Amino acid sequence: MLKTCFGFLLAGFIALFFVDFEISTINPIIELSKIANGILCPSFARFTEIYPSIFTTVAIAIVSITISIIIGSIIAFFYNQWYARAVCIALRSVHEIFWALLLIPIFGLTPLSAVLAITIPFIGIFAKVFSEIESESNKAPRQALSKQTSKLSGFIYTILPIITPAMFNYIRYRFECALRSSAVLGFLGIPTIGFYLETMFREGYYHQAAGLLIIFYMLIFSLRYWLKTKILIIITLIAFAYIFKSENLHFYTTGYLTELTPWPLRSTQSFHDWFLEIYKLGAQGLINTISLTQVSIVSTAILAILLIPMSSIKFVSKSTKNIFHILLIILRTTPELFIAYLFLVLLGPSMLPAVIALTLHNAAIMAYLSVGLCDKLDIPEGVYKRKLDSYFFWFLPQLFGQFIAFLFLRWEVMIRDSALLGIIGIYTIGFYIDSAISDQHLDVALALIILSGLLTLMVDTTSHIIRKRLRLEGITTCVQI
Repeated sequence: MLKTCFGFLLAGFIALFFVDFEISTINPIIELSKIANGILCPSFARFTEIYPSIFTTVAIAIVSITISIIIGSIIAFFYNQWYARAVCIALRSVHEIFWALLLIPIFGLTPLSAVLAITIPFIGIFAKVFSEIESESNKAPRQALSKQTSKLSGFIYTILPIITPAMFNYIRYRFECALRSSAVLGFLGIPTIGFYLETMFREGYYHQAAGLLIIFYMLIFSLRYWLKTKILIIITLIAFAYIFKSENLHFYTTGYLTELTPWPLRSTQSFHDWFLEIYKLGAQGLINTISLTQVSIVSTAILAILLIPMSSIKFVSKSTKNIFHILLIILRTTPELFIAYLFLVLLGPSMLPAVIALTLHNAAIMAYLSVGLCDKLDIPEGVYKRKLDSYFFWFLPQLFGQFIAFLFLRWEVMIRDSALLGIIGIYTIGFYIDSAISDQHLDVALALIILSGLLTLMVDTTSHIIRKRLRLEGITTCVQI
């Protein structure tokens, strides 16, 4: 395990030479003071103007989750078949942002584009997770049934009651993810919360931006109160009616499939020149994406290790723990794209805002998960005089296996998030995809999206192999938050 950790540290150090760190704003202190003033004095003056975007954000999340649960549950029955796994891997390895970039030319900047962009990868995710939950469940009740009992009846009456709590827990978490994704898609122009947030930050309306962020946090934190069966049925019906109303159903398919076809098949350009263009853009984008991820994962591990004792009742007072607990919840709830855009405004365009955003968000998640384990451990009495010594020489070694497992699970997510940060001007592969679509080179964009998916698949496979070799596979997929 130590060799693997040293390898990641070395990879992160080497990646520093490929990462562009630069502060290009004239006076970031002045901008920082404006942002801080906006956070301390949030404004809700434009609430009536942005109210429809809040409903749109929720409606997109509800419809996406509903459709993906239904289809994902069906595919989960066949997930042990290679073709089902292959389809799910292909669906979930491409980020929602990139699906949206492909769908917007067809459906326009409508909620339907966002619904489909979230639903497609979520189908693959739900199928995988539901299949794993079922495979890890207690099979004793099913084995007690008669051999004449059909598989479907046996599943409904023996397995389903056992796995239902775990499935609902994961659905609740995935709904929170859908809300974040729905908000983030606003950066592409879809009328969700993210659309107004990006506009407010770009125009320097930090008071209003802070107020909108508070509304977003309240939306996330209030899930436990309104995410209940009776209320949810009514909201779901309203959401479906809103998403599929006639105003949202626009189709622009003329020539779209033709534009996705490689340019050499439609002109006299040689395949050599076309592949050369893909190679140049793809190579630079992949190198930047991998470098950004490796630097971020090392900084995430370091910051998380420092945050754990500051958030655990074993080392700090209850009031301090509560303060850091709230901080961790806010950071893990805020999408990386929001944080990155904030620091992009503050520091200027470079990879530094992306590293900060990925580190803060993922370190908060890592610390949040690890603190729960840390609080359950008991410290040996009279062995360590200082709490700091007890943390580094007792608690951290006890947590290390779980911590590394969490870190490798986040690695898979971080590579996708590094790619998507390209849409705000950071030179990852997402930047070149967005640029290709803006230039109407949809064939190039599609090729780059496939490369991005293959990169995600490679990291996913590598992470799985490393966790298996280190015997860290006992960590359930449901902790991937």
